[in-house]
Amino acid sequence: MNKLNDLPIVPIVIAGVLILAGCGLVGGVAALTLGVFRQTAPVSEPTVSLAEVEPTAQATATALFEPTFTPLPATDTPEATATPEVTEEPTATTEPTSAPAPVQTSAAPPPTDPPAPTATSPPETGPLGQISFSLQRTSIQPGEQVIFNFSVTNITRDTLPFGFLGATVLNAEGANVNFQPSWTEHSLEEDETLTHQDNIKPGVLTEPGTYTVYLTVCYSPADECQVGGEWVFLSGPVELTVIQP
Repeated sequence: MNKLNDLPIVPIVIAGVLILAGCGLVGGVAALTLGVFRQTAPVSEPTVSLAEVEPTAQATATALFEPTFTPLPATDTPEATATPEVTEEPTATTEPTSAPAPVQTSAAPPPTDPPAPTATSPPETGPLGQISFSLQRTSIQPGEQVIFNFSVTNITRDTLPFGFLGATVLNAEGANVNFQPSWTEHSLEEDETLTHQDNIKPGVLTEPGTYTVYLTVCYSPADECQVGGEWVFLSGPVELTVIQP
């Protein structure tokens, strides 16, 4: 221990410092040399043969074609042909006929075995009373109309229906020439009076001669009156003359 204490300390320290400095210098030179080597050494690039490289995917170019429209050859447009008009044959139309009130019907048969009334003395019995009947003119030209007026009253205590009420024309032989219905399928209430003016149509009495006209009623329903029924002369005969032209 005493020998070590006797050694000189300063020279040893200096020697250690020099050694460390030398080692540091050597290390720095080595590091610098290695850095220069790394910078100057050529880096060889790997060479790859084109033959060895297989393509991984071969892109196939696809051409995009726009659709082309080929025009069709022009065709001649056919000219429109005139369609023949369909002509319809005119349909015959029936002219409306106004139905008079009351309804006109065909001539009804004259009363069977009528009473023999006089012009001023109508029948005394029957449901219709207070009979009045007259012609506006008692002489006419052939084919003229005959205007007549009448009035009747229901003298019963009930409603009185009847099928026909009008004027009957008989010729000189007593044959029924025409019946002009004024009321059809009608009725009168108790004490009701019916007053009416009518006419025997023009063109009915065309033959010159003497005729008798009666106010006539059928108390049966209208359909029964057409084939018979209860016909009665309400008035006496009124003479009518068709003048010889």
